[in-house]
Amino acid sequence: MKLAKSISTLLTLFFAIQLPSVFAVEGGERVAQGVHAAAQKFLVVSDIDDTLKVSGTAHYYSAVLNVLNRDTFPGMSALYQELAKSAEKVFYLSASPQSMASRLQDILVVSGGFPAGQFLLSNWWKWESTFYYKLQQLNNLAEANDTAFLLVGDDVHWDPEIYEQFAKEVPTNRIIGTYIHQIGARPLPSSVSPFTTAYEIVLNEIEEGRLSVEQGLRVGKVILDSDRMDLVFPSYKVCPTAFAHQYGTGVRGEPALVSMGSQIETKIKNYCTKLARQRALTLEYRYSIDR
Repeated sequence: MKLAKSISTLLTLFFAIQLPSVFAVEGGERVAQGVHAAAQKFLVVSDIDDTLKVSGTAHYYSAVLNVLNRDTFPGMSALYQELAKSAEKVFYLSASPQSMASRLQDILVVSGGFPAGQFLLSNWWKWESTFYYKLQQLNNLAEANDTAFLLVGDDVHWDPEIYEQFAKEVPTNRIIGTYIHQIGARPLPSSVSPFTTAYEIVLNEIEEGRLSVEQGLRVGKVILDSDRMDLVFPSYKVCPTAFAHQYGTGVRGEPALVSMGSQIETKIKNYCTKLARQRALTLEYRYSIDR
């Protein structure tokens, strides 16, 4: 009996060590057991226009009209608030002129609910290219800090290529994530992760152990509760034909994430279907007039 009990105890200890729970509890919140340590120090470096703020910078006229626009993409401020709880600092890196600093601070932080951070804006008197300016700022941050980077941008201009080049210039372990907001449908470097809404970033960050399940659900709820799908998909943003991360799969089958993801995905599909019909009717009307 004693031998059987001893063997049972050893087996229990073995499986407890070899097969950890998918989710651990830290501070009352479930955290996915990823490969990377959640305690790793990192900086969030984020573009602003068409990443956080609805700007339409791909088109000159919409960009001009949206200079005064205060709208941001639903869910992004909630995501950044959660990331800021673990990040050492948040940097807002933009090619916008330094004269816009106070206005962007007001739009994002004061009114938009984004966490306080440092704004890195360009000096237009230097006539620097956006590519060179942003890459230089990233390298300056890398030299001044020994932390890792979580990079967020969009596919309208050069963010994917800038981040790809930066990744070549620093050790591999300095880049823990690169997320690109898909506004258009252009090809992206394989080193970046595309996203349609903040929820896709959420799912990846939970898998990496930098966000808890509860944090992810809070961000997802903001997107699900939003009645401004026209901000999730402004007129210049392309609806997805497929999702970069399967919303309905969630993280390792976590039921709450699966349910939340399925609801968000359904909401997106319904809105995009409606949008496609409206655009088709508009084209049909214009065609009938031209005839």
